[in-house]
Amino acid sequence: MSGSGIILYTKRLGRIQYLGLEVDNTFRKKHKGKWDLPKGTADPGESSLDCAIRETYEETSIRIRHEDVSNEYLVVGKLTMYFAETDEDPVIKPNPVSGIIEHINYQWLEGSVLYKDCFIWLKPFVRWIRNKRL
Repeated sequence: MSGSGIILYTKRLGRIQYLGLEVDNTFRKKHKGKWDLPKGTADPGESSLDCAIRETYEETSIRIRHEDVSNEYLVVGKLTMYFAETDEDPVIKPNPVSGIIEHINYQWLEGSVLYKDCFIWLKPFVRWIRNKRL
């Protein structure tokens, strides 16, 4: 199964910060990191971009429009990540399908902080976005 997501960033106090979604201790041990990014599995017939936008909304309550998403993306394995700027703060809610609360909190983070403690398999995406001129 393939999946997609969006790395959300904002400009605050003259600095770029990225949205990190905090996970509980069980997920920290399983994925070797504290911070997740908005992403998830594509529904049957769903495009990569539509999946990314839907998953971002489900996990953050932030509505991103197609035209707000970067034309660039990175694919590593079965995961495709885009990026988009927002000035909204997320609202963490249970997954609308499973009812599971996937994240316990969020924080806007400097790129180095996100990279240091994100899920190990998300590090290529964080490295990629940190090298962009946003």
